[in-house]
Amino acid sequence: MRTLTGARKVVVTALLLTLAGAASLEAAPKPRNVLIVPFAGTDLTRDEQWIGEGVAQSLMLSLVNVPGLVQIDRDRLRQLPQPEAWDEATTLAAARKLAADVALYGEVKRTGADLIVQPRFLELRGDKVDKGSLDTFTVAEGQLLDRLRPLPAAYLKALNAPATAIDVSPSVRRPESCATISSSPMIVARTTGGDSPTSAA
Repeated sequence: MRTLTGARKVVVTALLLTLAGAASLEAAPKPRNVLIVPFAGTDLTRDEQWIGEGVAQSLMLSLVNVPGLVQIDRDRLRQLPQPEAWDEATTLAAARKLAADVALYGEVKRTGADLIVQPRFLELRGDKVDKGSLDTFTVAEGQLLDRLRPLPAAYLKALNAPATAIDVSPSVRRPESCATISSSPMIVARTTGGDSPTSAA
């Protein structure tokens, strides 16, 4: 009788562990495909056009190890028609074509000696598209690296994504030729801390 009771306890324990494991799998969030496109710099000079791509590549490297986010390879994006600037319409079209769940894009403008960066994003859920933006921030001359550091964490917060294993210290360098920007490495990232911009309502 005691042996039978012990066996029942083992069976019950095994069933509970199985159910717990199944519940854990059901609760695990589905990985989201993320598309990151160059920030539009329509009013930047020709020599400054690399900045929008630099912002995008800094995000790509900073977010590469975030659990639950799977970046869409840039080579797939290059196979699509390339617009003069990645605005909301062109980013959404590319996101749909590449089956992205999230698309990160934005604008970089110049006002006098300063740059103005407006980060935006799209979340695609079937036919529904949610649009969002982060706080616009100003970049004084020579401060691009410092001002970009908090951006990846700000995006994660807006997207309700985990901020573990995030690299938030991008280093952007200008390529020798803007014409070769799509193939030139421009970002070297190392992890540090930093305050994050907040998402805009």
